[in-house]
Amino acid sequence: MVYGIIFPLITEVRFMQAADNRQRIYSAASALFYEKGYNNTTVSEIIEMSKTNKGSFYHHFEDKLHLAYNIYSSMVSGIETAIKGLFPELDDFGRLFLQECIFWRVFFTQAQIRHFASEVCEVSYTGTKMEFLNAILDHAPENMDSRGLIMISGIEYALKSRLVSYVGRFAVRLREEEFVRFYLGVWLGTYGIQSETIQSCIDDAYKSMSELTISSNGFDITVSKTA
Repeated sequence: MVYGIIFPLITEVRFMQAADNRQRIYSAASALFYEKGYNNTTVSEIIEMSKTNKGSFYHHFEDKLHLAYNIYSSMVSGIETAIKGLFPELDDFGRLFLQECIFWRVFFTQAQIRHFASEVCEVSYTGTKMEFLNAILDHAPENMDSRGLIMISGIEYALKSRLVSYVGRFAVRLREEEFVRFYLGVWLGTYGIQSETIQSCIDDAYKSMSELTISSNGFDITVSKTA
């Protein structure tokens, strides 16, 4: 009877310790990536700062890139979650534009985030979420065939991954809104969406952004409506 009580407690403690180790590794990596960038941070430094060990690191993350992409994805997801809460009336197509505009605002104004995102997207990228892809296809011409979509997915990959890493080097020479209009125009234009529709949605996104305060604490992005 005692064994039946103690064993679940031991299991729960081990689970909590594992979760704590994962969070410590994640937090240490976030601090180091923010301070030094992805390329200049080593796994050994992350392990040392998190006070864990190599076994724990590779139990929770495949490698340094997997960990970095978790942080990058969490940052982007945080923006998306904030938009859903602040603008529940927006459909997926409208949220796509606002999310992109906020991401690029942060990218252009926060040097450490820009540096990190540029390095991560140099070696890793995941395509558009299905909900956004469906929204894009709803606005694309009906005669778009499967071969066209396959080619477009390749263009999307090349655009987003290469532009994030490339533009990071020249951000100070570019105007944010001018770049966003060009980028979204090229990307969504490949689906056959009319330029007038794209530019109108960008106008709406920037109008919504004028109501927002966007700040960051490391890679944690806070989006709130201006009082």
